[in-house]
Amino acid sequence: MHWLAWPCLQLISLKFRYAKALDNIKNLRKERASDLKVEQARLGGLKQEKDRADDVKKNLTETRATIADKETAYEQLKNQYDAQVVSNQQFYEHATKFRETYIHIENLAKQKGRLQDDYKELKLNLQELTGTSSGLKREEEYPHTT
Repeated sequence: MHWLAWPCLQLISLKFRYAKALDNIKNLRKERASDLKVEQARLGGLKQEKDRADDVKKNLTETRATIADKETAYEQLKNQYDAQVVSNQQFYEHATKFRETYIHIENLAKQKGRLQDDYKELKLNLQELTGTSSGLKREEEYPHTT
């Protein structure tokens, strides 16, 4: 019976090895499925990090563009400011000259008024002489001879 049991034993051994191989395959499959879930979760986390990095990169690009625009606007405003400072300085100089001229004209007008008043006063106090200039000269030399 020994030789008859051999095929049965071999069949049992083969069946045992087959079952063991199937268990190994199932275990490997479970491990791979578990590893796949872990890797998929890791991939999802990496995708989120990439999306955040892309958002930060986009925000950085927009911020740099905004800064460049602001710098350009600043330079334009600075140029306008500098031009306004020069314009204000020129205006101040013209206003000062105008004020000086106005004061000078006022003083001349006052002087003219005083001179006119003096002229009127002198005209009232002076007596108009009639005659020729040679006759007036003689009278000036000899006041009581006529």
